[in-house]
Order: sequence, then C-alpha cells, then structure tokens
Amino acid sequence: MANGKDAICDLDKRLWDAADELRANSKLKSSEYSVPVLKLIFLRYAVGRKAGL
Repeated sequence: MANGKDAICDLDKRLWDAADELRANSKLKSSEYSVPVLKLIFLRYAVGRKAGL
C-alpha cells in the first residue's frame, strides 16, 4: 500500500513541477495558462479518486 501512496506523491510532485514550469518559463498571460493548470489539477483529482484518497 505504501508503494501506491509513494506513486501518488510522486505524481503529485511532478504535476506541480509541471505547473510551476509552465507558469515560470512560458510567455503566456495568467489567463492563458489557467486552462492547462486547471487540467493538471483535474488530473490530480481524478488520480486521487481512483486511488481512493
């Protein structure tokens, strides 16, 4: 069970790192990068639901 939680924690960290990378290194305005970030947040939610967290 701990291995599954480790995988979720790793995915969570990778998703937030991707969002930070998008925010910091893109030439997008905040209104433009909100859609990809919201998709990442939804993906995190979906993974958490599937894992039963």
